[in-house]
Amino acid sequence: MDGIPPIKEYLKIYRDYSDRFTVFYILSFEGINDPKYGERKAAELEEAVSQGA
Repeated sequence: MDGIPPIKEYLKIYRDYSDRFTVFYILSFEGINDPKYGERKAAELEEAVSQGA
């Protein structure tokens, strides 16, 4: 999940093969100097995990 398609798109492809594939969340450091960066990325990570990453 490196900014190309959203994790939901990956999971649609690999859901039927969960015993063969693992979907990872890759943290982007773009905007790291933004004061809200940590909150945004924590929310993204929580969503990715809730979707199966």
